[in-house]
Amino acid sequence: MFFEGLRAILDAAGTDRLFAARLRFALKDLSLADVGHEGSVRIAQGGDQRSDIYWPAVDGLRSQLRTVGRFADDEIDRLRELLRDSNSRWVSATLMSAWGRRPG
Repeated sequence: MFFEGLRAILDAAGTDRLFAARLRFALKDLSLADVGHEGSVRIAQGGDQRSDIYWPAVDGLRSQLRTVGRFADDEIDRLRELLRDSNSRWVSATLMSAWGRRPG
């Protein structure tokens, strides 16, 4: 639910959400050697310390979640509850990395 709202906010801001997936090709276009990329996700659990990183995002984006993501206040409050619920699990956003080096 939160990631749907976040995608709507990013899209409204004109963010290229696929840029990270294309970054490897951009590095190759720069004639870098040994170019590679990878993505990773993690399974987050509500109530654990690592899930606390989502609190500031939800609170900081509340007005945008309402206007752009079209979330009702009770939906945002429910999301905050899920972040604390130890029975709640979700897949994080994909963290993309890319690398390359100058030849020679």
